[in-house]
Amino acid sequence: MKIIFLDVDGVLNTRNGSLDADKLDLLQTVIRDTGAQVVISSTWRHHEHMMARLRPELEKRGIIIAGQTPNSSYRDPGEIFWVASTRGTEVTSWLKEHPEVKRFVILDDSDFTAMKGWLVKTETHIGLTPAIAAEVVRRLN
Repeated sequence: MKIIFLDVDGVLNTRNGSLDADKLDLLQTVIRDTGAQVVISSTWRHHEHMMARLRPELEKRGIIIAGQTPNSSYRDPGEIFWVASTRGTEVTSWLKEHPEVKRFVILDDSDFTAMKGWLVKTETHIGLTPAIAAEVVRRLN
């Protein structure tokens, strides 16, 4: 199984809250060319109203959502602040539960210090481009 850990902001949009059709179409091409499935690693996974916008856009392009990374943030007892885990930790947790994954990439506009070798990084203000899509295909195939 091939997986794309997908961020939304800075990948499928450029921080304006919309989903850009051209970027969704590029992702569709990547999926067609690789047979990969998507795991949502974006903070969008924590907000049902955002997922309600994302799901139909992916589904109408035939993009299968295989799941989402776990929320590994926690709060120490007696503390008022939450400690946020890194997305890399969440990706690692998801992968441990899915040994059937043979290849994966992380498509994100953030840095993944511990998992840089699997990161295909977009620029926040540009998002997914044909060149980045081609790199995802190369890595997955």
